[in-house]
Amino acid sequence: MRNYFGSWAEWGNRDDLPREHPAPQELRASLMPSILILTGFEPFRGERINPSWEIARSLDGDIIAGMQIKSVRVPVGCAKAARRITGAIVRYRPRAVIGLGEAGGRPCISLERIAINLADERGALAKKRRPRLSRQ
Repeated sequence: MRNYFGSWAEWGNRDDLPREHPAPQELRASLMPSILILTGFEPFRGERINPSWEIARSLDGDIIAGMQIKSVRVPVGCAKAARRITGAIVRYRPRAVIGLGEAGGRPCISLERIAINLADERGALAKKRRPRLSRQ
């Protein structure tokens, strides 16, 4: 029997034949949409909600521009937030990561080019490391 690729005898082992269709794992990967991680912060400063998390949560699982949204709730502390986001990147292997945040007092959505609040955690760390005075 002869087909487009030649005869079986010409190829020898059937496993050496070029594939016309992808293997099941390749097919599964090609059918699954790329992942976009969308982060939002947990409430802070006594607030009950954080709009950044509410937006991220509402989009979780949606597919936008061929990418499936995976929402990740991020703690306010810098080190904890970095660990949570890094863990999500390792787990989901996303094509992109977008971080949402709240900027109180702004009347509209704006893009932040520099994370100006990144240094705020230094104050919290300094409080934890403060030596205690003993009573005499």
